[in-house]
Amino acid sequence: YDASTNTYTVSSAKGLKAWAKAVSNNGYINCTLAADINMTDREWESITYYGTFDGNGHTITGLKGDCFTSRNFGTIKNLTLVRPDIESTDMHVGAITGANMNLIENCHVVGGTVKGFSSNTGGIAGINNSNDRIYACSSTAEVTHQSSGQGAGGIAGCNLGTILACYATGNVTGGSYVNVGAIAGYQRDDGIQTACYWSGNAAKGVGSGTDGTTKGGDGNWTTAMYAMNTALTNEGISYRWTENNGEDKESRPLIIATE
Repeated sequence: YDASTNTYTVSSAKGLKAWAKAVSNNGYINCTLAADINMTDREWESITYYGTFDGNGHTITGLKGDCFTSRNFGTIKNLTLVRPDIESTDMHVGAITGANMNLIENCHVVGGTVKGFSSNTGGIAGINNSNDRIYACSSTAEVTHQSSGQGAGGIAGCNLGTILACYATGNVTGGSYVNVGAIAGYQRDDGIQTACYWSGNAAKGVGSGTDGTTKGGDGNWTTAMYAMNTALTNEGISYRWTENNGEDKESRPLIIATE
């Protein structure tokens, strides 16, 4: 812990849990990952967060239990969750956060499952609130909303803010009266999605609301990459998508160049 910057530097599962415990007493503590973290077989208790969490291009594997944060009032960036197993009865459920109240950028969920039972469930965020932002994110997780709540989506269960240059390829399912969308399940009129692409089992990119998304696959992910990068440039955001040449490129066709 560096008191001058109010920042934990974390390189182990033990350190990550120590940071979370400190945040439960003071949500403003920043965190920077210095290594990939393996949380397999460790239960995670969600936190309300106000600081800046910088994954620094690292991964957290096997996060199990609650969302990484229940509510994010700060910034979460440069983080990849690998094969999370998220299952929560909270009102809003997402792998990165239940409710985004500020900014999530360059965060990715690779494989795994996200299950919710109340209002909204999403791969990245259960709900993206008004005036709040999700930029340059992706999810290949399987999203399941098992109740009759509002929305289920690959990026956000409900979008009231801005989702920019994101994509999702995981399957999304919902119970009765649930709005299901590959990017967002439910989107209010003031919600915006720009240059967002998807594949998977969902019939639409946005389950209910204005759908500005485009279905990916069929060889047009390169077109998607250029459109997403143009949107990021237009907003003055430095992240850039590039083609993924790894073994998981079929489900995860694009990655951020600086990951």
